[in-house]
Amino acid sequence: MKVSEFRLTVHERGVTETWTPDVPRHLIDGRELVCHEAVPGVLWWTKGKGAILCDGIATDQETFGYLLNLSGPHAGRLSVNRNELLDYDEEWAEQIWAEGTDSLTHWPELDMGWLWELEQNSLPTARTVGRILRGRGMRVPLSDKDSSVLDLDALGWFHPDSTIVGLGNWSRKESAEAIKPWRKAVLTEQGITVHGSAIPASTLLPPPEPGTADLIAKTNGGWPALVSHACTTSIPLDELLLSSRRLRPASPALAPPPIRALHPDWVPDLIDDIVVQSLSGVASPRLRRKSLPTKETTHSQLVRASFRTGESLGSLVKRCARFAPFGMQPIEVASHHMDYVCTAEDVGLIHGESDDSPPLPPQIDLFHFWHRASLLNIPSGEFISRFSKFSWLGWSLPEPPDEQSWTSLTGQLVELIQTYLCGDEPDSPHIGWEVSLIHAGRMGIPFIEAEKEVADAATALRVSYFPRPTGSLDRGHIIPSSALGDFLWELDGIKVHSVDLIDLLSCGPKDPDELRDLVAELSAGKSPRRTMSTWP
Repeated sequence: MKVSEFRLTVHERGVTETWTPDVPRHLIDGRELVCHEAVPGVLWWTKGKGAILCDGIATDQETFGYLLNLSGPHAGRLSVNRNELLDYDEEWAEQIWAEGTDSLTHWPELDMGWLWELEQNSLPTARTVGRILRGRGMRVPLSDKDSSVLDLDALGWFHPDSTIVGLGNWSRKESAEAIKPWRKAVLTEQGITVHGSAIPASTLLPPPEPGTADLIAKTNGGWPALVSHACTTSIPLDELLLSSRRLRPASPALAPPPIRALHPDWVPDLIDDIVVQSLSGVASPRLRRKSLPTKETTHSQLVRASFRTGESLGSLVKRCARFAPFGMQPIEVASHHMDYVCTAEDVGLIHGESDDSPPLPPQIDLFHFWHRASLLNIPSGEFISRFSKFSWLGWSLPEPPDEQSWTSLTGQLVELIQTYLCGDEPDSPHIGWEVSLIHAGRMGIPFIEAEKEVADAATALRVSYFPRPTGSLDRGHIIPSSALGDFLWELDGIKVHSVDLIDLLSCGPKDPDELRDLVAELSAGKSPRRTMSTWP
């Protein structure tokens, strides 16, 4: 119980507690905080933690700086056990904050430290209060430990200032460095002593409002972060961009992304946000710079966005067109997917085991197909047939492989060929005979047999195979040792004919006898350097 409508006295285990009507008893860590009445029976401002109450009883919703008592038609909706506040009238709460703002002008506890904490912990409240206090010429003490009085209209409301004056710590290091000269100049003009460089043109910048700090942080995250910020704060996107441009004189790092004109008053919704964050490769609220789709990339993340939102691919592509001013490339929807809502199976097809995994790259080769088809245990023909339906999202697909040769592939062979794949041009991949030597040693089979298996696998994967030198056919029936196979595999791409003592010492067996046998096998009695030309 925080607030009682009537005088209430409770006796329990020899302890007596009394509540005076409409006077809060607000205990934090055993200490009672003094509350300043703002709206009788409904809203009180307080130093430190607050709470949202329902008929005077604290809910699970903690706040900073105020107690809000929901009652009557605005009592809110509680869980069955009455421990959790499930819903309440937020528009009404905003009206109450606005109604109670005037009381702050004669609250002895008000200081800039409280205002900064309110912005950090309850931005909607701070925005409401800031809108009403703006232009009143209020002078506010810096903190309860520093009696310096600051002009709120000139200083603005900007919680990173608390870091500069030593009252807090802003975690956005990159943004903090960008704004320091500007804010140090403003604080110096207010009579606050700060150390470090300042920019004299600080007066050319508009005083910041509650939320400016978050906007700066989002600007550093690129325009996808601005879209997310507009969605979260319900602020029109063009308004956010205008605010960002006004801050540009403080630092080049604060410059917003260059764009053409946006539709005025457009506030992106949650589905817009999911689409943009999916396409930018951001799967969590922690936003960061990412390049967005161009002609060289895919819109493949729309498959995941469709599954998560229940929206059709056609609807999502239409939404993408709204972001053309940011440089997003338009695409045309395949007719068979215009009204199609993606399923979990589609997400698995595109992303594999986890829908947080990246999709297949724009230029797909048979290695990509083999790994994904094997992972999903789908025959190659079926996999490519299903995947080709999504190719309009930006993929370039290879010709389907021969099914018979495809089914003979093993994971070990595919991994081996992919590891030793060579070729400067994407259309001319090739491997050499050393791959067969590794395969023979690892499998314990004759070299000539291993070479056939590797060559057949290379053909199935459309990779050229360069066979062993023609003058060494007599050695084709030799079975390399497993030590040799393991050793060459550890080299992981080093040309086999360039093996030397350094490679032996770093990748070879640690046992002296095994090392001696390996040297003999490699060199046939000659120096280890450049001896693999004798194989096989």
